[in-house]
Amino acid sequence: MAERRWKYHPPEPGPLQLRDSVRRPLLALACGARSDARLEVARVEAVERALRCELPDEILACFANGDGTMQEWEFDLGTVADHTALARRLGCGADLVAVAQNPDGDVLYCVDRRGHRKRAVGLVEFDAEETGAVGWKDLGAWLAELAGLEVEAAPLESPAFVQLTFWPDVAPEPRAWRLVV
Repeated sequence: MAERRWKYHPPEPGPLQLRDSVRRPLLALACGARSDARLEVARVEAVERALRCELPDEILACFANGDGTMQEWEFDLGTVADHTALARRLGCGADLVAVAQNPDGDVLYCVDRRGHRKRAVGLVEFDAEETGAVGWKDLGAWLAELAGLEVEAAPLESPAFVQLTFWPDVAPEPRAWRLVV
């Protein structure tokens, strides 16, 4: 059976939708920065079109956060194509996009190539020096560990599917993560 044709849905300017388990550690890593974290829509669209993917809001927020820790872990929109090319050369599946790399350079962090932008994100840890995919972690739990925060209860394994969650309107945050023109 032929693969179903994929239709790209470009990102739109506006606030990014984040779970509280992701928002809290990103705020902690940004040291309480009050200014909005911004990422240009055109840059996101260029990377997504080149890699034929749609990156989730939670990953875009990591790119936009602007703190030193996320940069140390190479969460940088400009390096996604290079990380993904390296992952492919090392045997990582085409269904994943590499969005970051640990400071030692031996683990790439990947996400599913396609899915709803507002999906909950699980990171696939791909060992660049050993056997390939070695684990899965919920992004919120991974960020909480990185920020030195208590880790909220999270799934112990990759979910078989991700149920979409509708985020209610809430009071304004001290910081927002948004895509801009």
